[in-house]
Amino acid sequence: MEIDKITLDRVISMDGFLKGFSIKVKSVEEGKLELLVELTPHIMRSGGIMNGGAVMAICDAAGGLVMFSGQDVVNEVTINMSTNFLRPISKGPVLFRSIALKIGRHIGFSNIDVLDGNGMICAQATGSWNLYREGQQ
Repeated sequence: MEIDKITLDRVISMDGFLKGFSIKVKSVEEGKLELLVELTPHIMRSGGIMNGGAVMAICDAAGGLVMFSGQDVVNEVTINMSTNFLRPISKGPVLFRSIALKIGRHIGFSNIDVLDGNGMICAQATGSWNLYREGQQ
């Protein structure tokens, strides 16, 4: 599967969980992906900051979606992900920047930086994803 904005927008809109977030694909190229997320009331918590669970869920999506840039990757599922929160997010839109570190035969690895509307890094995540390729069961 060749990765492009149209394909990724379709994947996000078909996902029952992700379509609840206001996610827009900002840019995509081989091994790199940027998602923009508006700070809407349903992902905010008391104190006017973005909910950590929402941050982690969108990091998971960004880390997994960048795997589609691997040759013949048609799906992925998370194996492991770790997130470090550096500062609260109170200004949007929020940028999720994912870089594929390695897209192997069965497992891919990526890093995700989360930047607030001021361009400050507020969280970082790293993870691994099990990859499914065309013709694989």
